[in-house]
Formats: sequence, structure tokens, C-alpha cells
Amino acid sequence: MKRKVQFISTSLCVLIFCTLPLTAQQAQLQPPGNLSVCEEQTFQYTITGGASGLQDATLTLGLPCGITYQAGSISGGTEEAIGNLSEPVFALPEVPAGDTLSLTLQADVSCQALPCIDAGELFFITAELEHANGSQGFASDPFNVETGNL
Repeated sequence: MKRKVQFISTSLCVLIFCTLPLTAQQAQLQPPGNLSVCEEQTFQYTITGGASGLQDATLTLGLPCGITYQAGSISGGTEEAIGNLSEPVFALPEVPAGDTLSLTLQADVSCQALPCIDAGELFFITAELEHANGSQGFASDPFNVETGNL
């Protein structure tokens, strides 16, 4: 009897997990090649709708030390919460299954990044993509922020 219950519960688990749709949305965070302190830079992001598309989605960015979003510069989404320009939140339009959404925004690499550079901090961008089917976290590769020659 015990083996029969285990078999039935195992079979139900396999049946449930094997029939769930795959909803693997993906994001690519592409930092610009050459960042310099005290300058404005363009950042580009690509989000793929995955097998089920993307609905009711928001993207929260975590920008590194000394880098802040420039309000009003988003293209491909809309500002949802920008009280903290180092962690802006954007509402994303619906993305059909298999399609791709491109986002572009401007960011200020302020002179406040200098102490972070001197401290040897790694610069990378994090993102949290929340949508109707769940959420995923992503991170860019580390990148350099250059200082001017004095």
C-alpha cells in the first residue's frame, strides 16, 4: 500500500511538472564599451519574451556606484518609479512569445564614481525582471569606468 501511494504521488509530480509551460524570459544587459567618469552614457538592454511572451512586466535596474539613470531618457519602456535614480523601475510593454524588446536609456557617470574606482570596486549592472509568470534576476559582465588623464 505504501509503495502504491509513493508511486501515485511521484506520478502526479511528474505529470504536473512535465505539463507546465516553459516561460524562460531572457535579458541581456550590455554596458557600453568605454565608460568615463563625469560623462553621460547610453545603455542598451534586450529582453526576449520567451515561450509564453511577457505580460505585466517591470524591470528594476541596480546601477553601480556613481552611475544614475537620467530621468526621461528611456526608450522602449516607461518610467514607473524613479525616486532612486540608482535603482529605477520601468514598466515594459507586452512582448509576444519569441519576440524581443529593446530598451535604451541614458545614464550619468558622475564624478562620485572616482572613490569607487580608487577603491577597486567592480562595476556591473543588476536587473530584476518581474512579470505575470514570475521573476528573474540578471547581471551584466563587469565593466571598466575610466578616469581622464591629468
